[in-house]
Amino acid sequence: MKKSLVALAVLAASGAVMAQSSVTIGGKVFVGLVKMSDSSTKVYDPGNTAGSRVFFRGTEDLGGGLKANFALEERFNSDNGTTGSTVRRFHAYSTVGLAGGFGAVNFGRQYTAGFTAVNNAVDPFGGDTVAALRNIGMTTKNVRVDNSIRYDGAFGGVKLAASWATDEGEPIVAGGADVPFVTNPVSLALTYAGGPVAAGITYEKGGNDSKETQLFGSYDFGVAKASLGFATYDTVANVNTKSWLLAATAPVGSGLLKAGYARSETAGLLTNAKFGLGYQYNLSKRTWVGVNYGKDSEVAVNGSGIDFVLSHSF
Repeated sequence: MKKSLVALAVLAASGAVMAQSSVTIGGKVFVGLVKMSDSSTKVYDPGNTAGSRVFFRGTEDLGGGLKANFALEERFNSDNGTTGSTVRRFHAYSTVGLAGGFGAVNFGRQYTAGFTAVNNAVDPFGGDTVAALRNIGMTTKNVRVDNSIRYDGAFGGVKLAASWATDEGEPIVAGGADVPFVTNPVSLALTYAGGPVAAGITYEKGGNDSKETQLFGSYDFGVAKASLGFATYDTVANVNTKSWLLAATAPVGSGLLKAGYARSETAGLLTNAKFGLGYQYNLSKRTWVGVNYGKDSEVAVNGSGIDFVLSHSF
C-alpha cells in the first residue's frame, strides 16, 4: 500500500493561512522466470513500462484551485538490484509543475504526449514480458525527453496533451555522451473516452527531424475488449515504416486473458511480425502472477519465448 505523509504548515503571520501538502511513496517489484528458444532459462526483470520502480510524488494546495506538484521515479532491475541507468538518477521521470482548472503544466524529464496518450494504449502487455507488442506495432522513437514542457487538459471526454523539449541532448548513449537534437522535438495528442468507446491520435516531430503519426481505437463489448492501432514513421531520408497492432483482452475468472498480433513494414518490406498471448491472475489488488508467450518472426530473432512473472505493488 502506498504510504502517504501528510504535513500541515501554518504561517505565523498577519492573516496566516493554512496550506496542506502530501507526499506519496510507492512502487512496484516485478520479476520473472523466462525461457527463450535460443537461450537457457533465467530469472529476469520483465518490465519496461510497468517494471520495477520506486517513486515519490507530492502535491501542495496553493489555494484558489491551484496546486503545485512534483514527481520523481527511479527504475531498477529486480533480478540483480541494479538501476536501469548508470548515468542518471530518477531517469524514469523527474518533474515539477502546476495544476488547476486550466489543466496541468509540468517541467523536466517526462514522457512525450504521444507515448502516454496513444502509443502505450493498445498493447495489452504494456510493453512488458516476452509477449510485448508495442515496439513492433506502435513504433515510437521518443518515449521520454529531457528539458521538456508538457501540458495536459481534460474537456469532458476529450483530453489534449502537448509536449515540447529543447535541443540540449537526449537520449544518453553508451559512454554517457549526449546526442544533441537537430531540432526541438514536439508531440501532440488528442484522445476521447466515452462509455465503451476510446480513440486517439498523435503527431510527433522528433529531434532528428523524423515524423510519426499514430492512432488507435477500442471498443469494450463487456465480455471482451478489442483494440486496433496504426503507426507511420518517416526518417529524415524519407524512409517510411508502417506498423499496426490488433489486440484483445477478456476477463476470465479472477484474471485477464490477453492476446495480440503486431506487424511492421519498412519501405514496403516486412521487417517484423509478432504474436503474443498471456494470462494475468490477480491474487489481490496489488499482487498478481502471470504466464506469457511470444513468437517473433524477425529474421534476426526468429524465436519464441515463455515467461512466468510475479508483480507486487506497494
